[in-house]
Amino acid sequence: MALADRVKLSSSAKALLLSIASDSQKHSKTLKGVGENVGKSKTKHKRSAKKLDDVFPLTYSIYKEIIKKEEITEEELPALAEKLAFLESILRAKYVFVQSQTMKLVAKEKSKLHSLDILRNIFTEIISDKERHQQLLGTVKELTEQKMEENAEATPLIDFLSPDALISPISQKA
Repeated sequence: MALADRVKLSSSAKALLLSIASDSQKHSKTLKGVGENVGKSKTKHKRSAKKLDDVFPLTYSIYKEIIKKEEITEEELPALAEKLAFLESILRAKYVFVQSQTMKLVAKEKSKLHSLDILRNIFTEIISDKERHQQLLGTVKELTEQKMEENAEATPLIDFLSPDALISPISQKA
């Protein structure tokens, strides 16, 4: 079950989460193809994998947090959106690194020089999407917090000394 399916809130926030999920699936398939193409390269770069190792534990911990819950509540979503936005910023930086390393590898092989512009465009688009995902997650957080505030304001308060009397949120007793 996808994150958007676990979230019970406005259709706007769900649409934003679905957009990010769709982009992420597209990136995964695209990068798999790039990896298969570059993986056939005669030149290997050993340092690259080491630089990427630190992102996997963070990604996996967020993934575990999401899948262990049947439903992500409105109260939990802002903190989760913040974590995901942080992850997107880390991934963006990693993609910048992967782009530079991939370009170096491809540039070493004269037969693949025609691929440089295509690869540059692919990585530029993914990096741009990561930036946009951060913004979208910020919007999801804002929408959720705004909805929670509206719900809190709309909930009538009861004076427990005289339960029949409702207290409007504006005239709360201190």
